[in-house]
Amino acid sequence: KSMTTLVLMRVIRDLGPVATDQIGTAFEERAGWRITERGLYRTLRRLAGSDLLEATEEPVARTGVKRNLFTLTESGGAYLARLDAAVLPT
Repeated sequence: KSMTTLVLMRVIRDLGPVATDQIGTAFEERAGWRITERGLYRTLRRLAGSDLLEATEEPVARTGVKRNLFTLTESGGAYLARLDAAVLPT
């Protein structure tokens, strides 16, 4: 679970603001394993509820359907820096 959080937050930091489908694809490329759609949405909601991510709605071109774009909050950036320091000590 903690490695999933770390990889997801790195993806969002590097690509944000980023849509859920792009997060899932980038996660699989970086982690080398697949995350279920349910697991991805659940983790994104948990991180947003913890004020580590911010979700903003944007209408999709041609359809007008709204999708969430995720970015790290200031707290999320600080948390990710602490995780990176713990995983990759210098």
